[in-house]
Amino acid sequence: MVLQEMRDERKELVEEFSKDSLSQKMLISGIHKVCVLGVIKYHQIRQELFEEVSLHPEVLKDLEILHYHVENNFPIEKELVFKLVPELFVHEINKLSARDRLRFKKPRISYARADGEQLEVDLAANALKETEMEKLLDKSLQMEMYLLE
Repeated sequence: MVLQEMRDERKELVEEFSKDSLSQKMLISGIHKVCVLGVIKYHQIRQELFEEVSLHPEVLKDLEILHYHVENNFPIEKELVFKLVPELFVHEINKLSARDRLRFKKPRISYARADGEQLEVDLAANALKETEMEKLLDKSLQMEMYLLE
């Protein structure tokens, strides 16, 4: 009798951990709720005011679904939340596997002008990347020299 109960508990525990972490639902509340609603409002205003901004209809539909669930305190799929507002759930996304993390990575915004000139923000970021690459190359060369000696 006790052994059967332990087996059942173990089975439930294994099922819980074997579930896909993205298929679960989450309830957004507190400061996250305020932030998510703010992001949704931002996208709605940007869509209405700026003619050069045109969100895909599926993204608009997903935003409406997210807004409805968050506003009415209903649980919502994690995947939808991570896809639409990944900047608010970085910690949860970092717990996922590497393949899943790449799905929710937002592209970096480039601040290039229409005439092709780069702004100081991009120049500084590119210079930082170059120095990081130089440091890595220098370190690898030092390691090779150490091995050769």
